[in-house]
This record gives sequence, C-alpha cells and structure tokens, in this order.
Amino acid sequence: MFVSFLRYNRTICSSRLNNNSLSGIIPLSLSNMTQLALLDLSYNNLSAPVPSFAAKSFKCIVGNPLICPTGKEPDCNGTTLIPMSMNLNNTGDGHYHQEVSLGNLRRFGFRELQIATNKFTSKNLLGKGGYGNVYKGILGDNTVVAVKRLKDGNALGGEIQFQIEVEMISLAVHRNLLRLYGFCITQAEKLLVYPYMSNGSVASRMKAKLVLDWSIRKRIAIGAVRGLVFIHEQCDPSIIHNYAKAANILLDVEIIHC
Repeated sequence: MFVSFLRYNRTICSSRLNNNSLSGIIPLSLSNMTQLALLDLSYNNLSAPVPSFAAKSFKCIVGNPLICPTGKEPDCNGTTLIPMSMNLNNTGDGHYHQEVSLGNLRRFGFRELQIATNKFTSKNLLGKGGYGNVYKGILGDNTVVAVKRLKDGNALGGEIQFQIEVEMISLAVHRNLLRLYGFCITQAEKLLVYPYMSNGSVASRMKAKLVLDWSIRKRIAIGAVRGLVFIHEQCDPSIIHNYAKAANILLDVEIIHC
C-alpha cells in the first residue's frame, strides 16, 4: 500500500539563485543555515571554494565556469537538484536531451512516453487531477507505469508543481510512499512517471462491488499512517501533506492478495 503525494505544503528552506550573473565566492554563511535544504546556484559566474553543506542540503552549481567548467569536477559531484531555468538543448526533433542528475531517477523522452501510453489515449486514462491527467503506460521493457501529464506545462502553476513533486518525492523514500521512477521535460511538456498500482485507489475500491474485508482495511490504515508519520515526523526535512484522502491512497497487488 502506498500513499500518493499529489499536493504539499513545503516546510523546508529553499533558495533558487540561478541565472543571475552572480560572481565571487559563495558565502560561507550559507553552510551554517541548517534548514537550507535546496540551493540552486547554477548558471552564474561564481568562484571556488565551495562551502560544505549539511548532508540533507541539495545544491546545484553546474554552469559556473570557474568552478565547474565541464560539470565533472569534484565540487559538481552529488548535484541532485534540477536547475529548472536552465536552457535545454533542442535536438531539432522537438525533444530535449540535456542530461541532469537527480539521484536514481530516470529521464524519459517524450516520444517514449507517447508510445507507452498509445499517444495518451483516453482508453489508458487512470484519473484526472487539478494539475493533470494520469495514464497507464507500458515501457519498451514491458514495465507497466502510470504517467502523469501536467496541465499547462509552461504555466507558472505547472512549473511550481513539477518542481515540488520531483524535489519532495526524491527526498521522501519509504516503503509506504509512492516512489517516482522518473520524469520528462520538454519545452512544452512536463511529465512524471510512477509505478502502476494495479488495484487503484482506496476511493475506487470503495465504489467497487468487491468489498474490502476488515483485515485489508486495517493494513491499509496502518500503511497510510506509517507513510504520513514518516513525512511529517521522520523525514528530514519534514513535509506536511495537506491533501490526504482516499483517492490519494493507492493499492498494489500485495494489499489485496497477501
């Protein structure tokens, strides 16, 4: 059983200073900000040395030629935050292939997800949300996934939601939290790829003819609470989920058949 986090209130301190033509040495005082979890200093003209940040802080300093002329220097290693405002290279076929580093997440091509979802056909529609639709897809290796296609990919709301989902879900890893396989970003599209939950949501199961027995309901309740406790109290930095409902609690095969 997995809790799907579709909306958040962020309780972390983040700073995006990318693409600002900043120069000089990165202030050492930044390393003393214990609540600083996300720091994007990409695409400026900053100089070394780079301060040591807390283990929970994710920094992005690519695009600073005095520190990272190639992006492979030691100070550039471990960069996990997407510099969302960076200029992506158009290959000419409408796809954007510049690599970004974000933990173990996979970057998908838009065409790949088009094929997987049969061009986002309504027959593969799993659900609709305030920020986009979710489709069932089958990748080239036969992995079944759920592809969330954000509405208005270039609009401010879609941009913010994309950043929140990728950054927050990457930080929160727990057996009862829905993990993120990867993402796709082009000039016009932003998509998120999740595992496919074959038994749908608690809300959909409540409407089905097959009634969940009390032992299954108990496992669902315990799993949901464990996921919420982790993000609220054990995850560092903590994340407050403000949209917990039956439609956001997704069920895998094991919850029904174990």
